[in-house]
Amino acid sequence: APDTHPSASGLRALLRQGKREEALALLPPAMARAYEQEEAAGRAPVFWENSHRAILARLRSMTAADFAALDQGREGLWNRLYDASRAAASLPELLAAAKTKRYAMARLRRMVLWAYLGLTPADMPERVPYLRVLAANGTGCRLLSRMRETAAVPVLTKPAQVRRLGPEARHLFELEVRATDLYTLAYPRLSAACGGTEWREGPVILGGPAPC
Repeated sequence: APDTHPSASGLRALLRQGKREEALALLPPAMARAYEQEEAAGRAPVFWENSHRAILARLRSMTAADFAALDQGREGLWNRLYDASRAAASLPELLAAAKTKRYAMARLRRMVLWAYLGLTPADMPERVPYLRVLAANGTGCRLLSRMRETAAVPVLTKPAQVRRLGPEARHLFELEVRATDLYTLAYPRLSAACGGTEWREGPVILGGPAPC
């Protein structure tokens, strides 16, 4: 039987190699159908290579102080990224220039993505102000009906619900909106990359059209 719980990086690797059917075979049927719908709409697959020029443009527009705000450990890593962003002509070249034995490549990529999305560690709230449902099946929808009464924080199934919450929650949601608007620019079909989709789209319901 196929492994129905592969890592996201494994699926991306197969899709990048053009092995679409092999990748879809690793997904549960409902998830495979959801992917096919996204693909048909021009919203999948998304690879971060599609955003490399946009990321480089963002990095080159940042000041040294902007880079320093990303470095939680104050270890000087931001200096390496700042210098590399001024010299590198590609993202792989930038990462290679900033990399040392001391810093994991995953950490460098994370800082670069935070920079692209306009985020800093200071933007992250001390406590989670809400739970956001991205997808659910019938069982999940039944569970959500109970969570609305018992969860320690509000459970959002419609974007407009965040307007009833406090400023901390609204600020975090606005960051989500901005991140998604930048993410959509990597869609295979740019005409599908309209801004503000976080405000218009609710959870993906697997196995049926009924909302939670």
